[in-house]
Amino acid sequence: GKHWAQIETDYVLLHQGIVPNANLAISAGCKHIWSAAQLCWHVEVDHWCESDIAGIAVAGDNAAINGAIAAQHSGKIAALGAVCRSGLISQAIRDQKAAAPRRALASETRIRRFLDAMFKPSPAMRIPSEDTTIVCRCEEVTAGQIRDAASQGCGDTNQLKSFTRCGMGPCQGRFCALTAAEIIAQENDLQVTDIAHPRQRPMVKPLLLDELASLCPAPNDGGK
Repeated sequence: GKHWAQIETDYVLLHQGIVPNANLAISAGCKHIWSAAQLCWHVEVDHWCESDIAGIAVAGDNAAINGAIAAQHSGKIAALGAVCRSGLISQAIRDQKAAAPRRALASETRIRRFLDAMFKPSPAMRIPSEDTTIVCRCEEVTAGQIRDAASQGCGDTNQLKSFTRCGMGPCQGRFCALTAAEIIAQENDLQVTDIAHPRQRPMVKPLLLDELASLCPAPNDGGK
């Protein structure tokens, strides 16, 4: 049966909120919109999960945090939209086949507004009050350093790279960009929507040289 247990530990780590990994979509140039409910950037998509760039569809949490099951259903909808755009099925068949995943998606996301309101991370959990708190783990940049940069005229996360190297590490701002943007907005009396997301640099993810080399088979005839 259920019982209580006591565990001796030095630290207890809890997460607050969930945000998507938007790096790939940002690199592709897809339009993003700010979600005031989920406090993060989402890719703007149409009824068939297609972004503003033709041929790029986004399903799952990058278009809104709704969970794994909802992502599966939105993936089916995105696939049907892509197949129809390719001319392999008609719009009528597309709509017919999409009816079931749309119903399932609506059922899965019905509680989302309540969850977003009930468990919205507080400002204290998003914007460190202690200047010694590390915001950018890759480059070990603290909240105090970001505040100092903001007070010197740094107005967005791209400028912040020049001031502090925040966001220039392997994760490309994956872990620090939102926190840094909120600190800059707070210090400069701006809205977070006024702060541009940091530009991504290739590669989107870290890549070892031997992994890159393995993608190109060595020539066996001495040619190019």
